[in-house]
Amino acid sequence: MSLPSLSIRRHVFAAMLSIVLVLFGLIGYQRIGVDRYPQVEFPLVSVVTVLPGANPDIVDTSVTGVIESAVNAIPGIDFVASTSQPGVSQVILQFDLSKNIDVAFNEAQRHRHPAAPAGRSRSAGGGQGRVRGRSGAVAVAAG
Repeated sequence: MSLPSLSIRRHVFAAMLSIVLVLFGLIGYQRIGVDRYPQVEFPLVSVVTVLPGANPDIVDTSVTGVIESAVNAIPGIDFVASTSQPGVSQVILQFDLSKNIDVAFNEAQRHRHPAAPAGRSRSAGGGQGRVRGRSGAVAVAAG
């Protein structure tokens, strides 16, 4: 007696067997441990600069472009994403997972504008910025 002939002759038994197997699979999936998937915090640094009254083209050329070219020299950057809105520039840097976020923050602070002092800076377009940090991601925010 083969499985196909048993399934044809005793179709209720075959359906119940399928339902039981699916039910055991769902129960097992819900109870499986996730110790192989640790919580990962991506090392991100966000550089935000405010230039009141400027249109996006001016912000892009005089602020975002300058910051992007300055921070591109930082080793360990995975990718750089930027947005320029009226009066606001935001450059987001994502680093390799092996990069220490404190080191990445300090390097981004040092490279965002080479001639600027560490605490406060004035970008090429005249926007001011100060540094603030928080857990997980660190922000270089406008003030």
